[in-house]
Parts: sequence; C-alpha cells; structure tokens
Amino acid sequence: MRDPLFFRFFFLLGLGLFFLSLELLHLPSLRRSIHFAILSHWVRLLAVTLVIACSCKLVVLPTTPFGLLLATGAGGWFLFESMALWRSIHRFAMHCTPLFPAYTVLADENCWPNVPELRPAQNLLKNSGFTLECIARSDSTGPQLLICLVFRSTDDNSRLFLRLPCPAQPPALPSALVCSGTADGRMLLTENFAGVFAGYYPSNWDVVRRPLCQNLAALLALHGRRQRHCQLVPVGKDPMEQLNGMQRELYETNRSRAFFVCSQKDSRDCLSADAGFRIWMESLLLRYLGRPLA
Repeated sequence: MRDPLFFRFFFLLGLGLFFLSLELLHLPSLRRSIHFAILSHWVRLLAVTLVIACSCKLVVLPTTPFGLLLATGAGGWFLFESMALWRSIHRFAMHCTPLFPAYTVLADENCWPNVPELRPAQNLLKNSGFTLECIARSDSTGPQLLICLVFRSTDDNSRLFLRLPCPAQPPALPSALVCSGTADGRMLLTENFAGVFAGYYPSNWDVVRRPLCQNLAALLALHGRRQRHCQLVPVGKDPMEQLNGMQRELYETNRSRAFFVCSQKDSRDCLSADAGFRIWMESLLLRYLGRPLA
C-alpha cells in the first residue's frame, strides 16, 4: 500500500496544475485590470512552486524537507522570470526608440472609442467640469503610438491627460495624469499609469503614482486633496506647449541622470545598465505588488 505522504504530495501536484490552468483561463481578463494581472502572477508562482516541489519530493529528493523544496521551487521560478525579463530588457535597450516622443495636434477628430467601459469616465469628466481642449497623437517613432486627450478644469488650476493606445483598443480606463502648478514653482502630478516607467522625474515635480487606482473619480479626488495644501496658479493657455514641455523635461532629466547612453554605432539613445536594473526592479514590483519603483 502506498504511503499516505505519496497521496498528499500527489494531491498538491494536482492542485498546482489546477491553479496553473485557472491562471491560463484568466488571461483574457489580464489586459483589462492590473488587479487580475497581479493575481495571475501570484497564482502562477504558487502553481509552479507546488509543481516543482511535489515533483522533486516524489521523484528526486523524497527525504528532503518539503519547505526547502518549496523555497527551491519559488527561487527557480524567480530566476527563470528574471532571466526572461533581462532578455527582453536587453533587446529593447539595443533598439531603443524615443521614450518621450513629441505630440502633434489631431484636428477635427473624436478619439473617444465606442466602448461601454469608457462611458463612465467620459460622463464623469463632463460632470466634473473638465472640457476637452485638444486631441494629440505621439510621434510614430516612439515605442508606442498613443492618443492623448487633453482636458482643462473650470477653475483653470488643473489639466488632465488621458492616454489611449492607437488604434484605440483601450483597457477599462485609459492612463490618466492630472497636473497643477503651484506658486512656489512645483508641479503637482497624480497619475495611475500601470506600465513600466522606472525613470527619473524632474526635481520640481511632486509626483504621486497609484497604478492600483484604476478609478478616475478616486484619482481626481486624490489630486484634489493634494491641492488643498498648496497655493495654485493657473495652467498655461497652450496645452500642447505644456505637454511637449513635460516630455522635454523628462528627456533632459533622464539624460542628465545617465538613464540613456549614446550608442557607439550611431547617435541613437540606448538604455544604460542602471536603466536596465531599474526597469527590472519596477517590472517585478508592478507584477507582484502593483507598486512603482518611486
């Protein structure tokens, strides 16, 4: 008769395979919510850890403590995931396109896609007094073609940027950034960008980034609470000047901090080793905790 431990570990192996199949079934939902993406990575880690630990216990190392095998399985998956991340980062670093491209105005074009998930955000902005100033598109040489909808608050103290992928196949909520200027020369920025940035912000930028806050009303409320402690100044009249000015400031700051290095073959900017490490760190933090690097 088989040892009861055999059936116990066989059950855990099946449980790990079940978690892995459950995670695969949720793949269509991952593109719509960062919460599902975080859950998926934890489920995958648990499934792979159980599969490795149970397989080693049953076949290779039957006398090894199960806790040690669990740690080995988790460490093996972390090493594999890190190697895959480093490979993709290295490939991107060697073919680095402009990370902060300039934007140009799109005239007479409505870029609000007819997607039911975006209608609450559209209605919220109308009810909150934000008016659409212009619609812009990023330079096609950038890493991703983006559409940016620029809104202005009724009190002229805030400007909101909504970034959508182009062609428009957005998630439940586009990436949102709210900015306001203060009398002491600072720039208040509140955003919910869930992708990897890992770069540096200008010293006069006071940035609060909340990737898990995928609710536009909550993001606007957070920015409003930050405004209460500051003396605000009106935003500039030209939204494109502010948008492209912010892109230039980001580029100059990251260039001065050696986030970019000049390629030896041509004059293109490539990511430095420090940038690769920061991207690797932020990728893992976003995958498992939903937190940015800074």
